[in-house]
Amino acid sequence: MTEHVLSTLKYTKDETTVEKMSIYIAHVNKVESKPVDMKGAKNAFVQWVIDPSSGAKNFAMRVFTIKPGGEIPKHSHWYEHEIYVLRGKGTIGAGDKEYEVREGNVIYVPPEIPHWYRNTGNEDWVFICVIPLRKPAGTRVKPQPKC
Repeated sequence: MTEHVLSTLKYTKDETTVEKMSIYIAHVNKVESKPVDMKGAKNAFVQWVIDPSSGAKNFAMRVFTIKPGGEIPKHSHWYEHEIYVLRGKGTIGAGDKEYEVREGNVIYVPPEIPHWYRNTGNEDWVFICVIPLRKPAGTRVKPQPKC
């Protein structure tokens, strides 16, 4: 990530001044967009806008852009997804169903559920997807595709 602000904050806790938290600010247009690294993905791009390199310890925030006719094929992960559609429309498949979603929709995809994405519109389908960075204690993990 380039052109960002990462600064140390001072705050008071139990009457003691602490200087160890940081705030991170970047502009999405300055974050590198990379093709989704998954077999079968087509015209789909991801930006990791918040991740451990920006100080995050618990969650990552990604911005996906799927071009018209683009898709991310069926896959599953140990982690859940929280999604907010910023622009465009598309189909999210989950389990044995498909759902049409558009700007303003929010979607929760549970862990381990096979899911996929397909742009069904005439413009870019852009959405935020938040995922955890750590496995919950006791979770068994199988190898996962990179998306």
